[in-house]
This record gives sequence, structure tokens and C-alpha cells, in this order.
Amino acid sequence: MENRWIELYDELSMSAKKVYPYYSVCGIRPYGVFVWTVNENKDLEYNVFDIEEDGIILYDKEHVVKEEVLPIIQEIQEKIRQIRVYGESIKNGGK
Repeated sequence: MENRWIELYDELSMSAKKVYPYYSVCGIRPYGVFVWTVNENKDLEYNVFDIEEDGIILYDKEHVVKEEVLPIIQEIQEKIRQIRVYGESIKNGGK
């Protein structure tokens, strides 16, 4: 069981890394991915949005999420959903 959890989290991490050409990722959790802007020196600037299973939380209302990132966001949301479903199945005795 623990191996499946690790596999799912690794898949989420791999999906989150696809954001790097456009943004930076400051944190990856089973429930969300924290996306930041970067400056020309590749330093983190500010948390622009978080990706959760059922949507994104925009912290800069003026920011428009880059269109190229939308399919990546959907992929990340699906991985978060898979982790949640797996976690629920464990809580219910693996059913």
C-alpha cells in the first residue's frame, strides 16, 4: 500500500515539474501545488496561484494563467484526485 502512495506522489511531482518552463513550483503537497513567478535570475518572486483538485486559487487577480499551462493544471488536478481517492480507499480498509 505504501508503495502505491509513493508512486502517486511521484507522479504528481513529475506533473508539477512540467510547470517549470512557465513558472516555478514552491511546494508540492498531496492536496495542492503552489505556483510562483520567477524573475530573470530565476529567483522566486511571489505566489501567483495554487492548484487544487477542484480548481485554482489566484492570489493576483490581475494575473492571467498562461494558456500553455492549462493542460498541465488539469493533469496535476487529476493526480491530486487520484491521491485523494487512494487515501479514502485506505481509510475504508482498502475497499
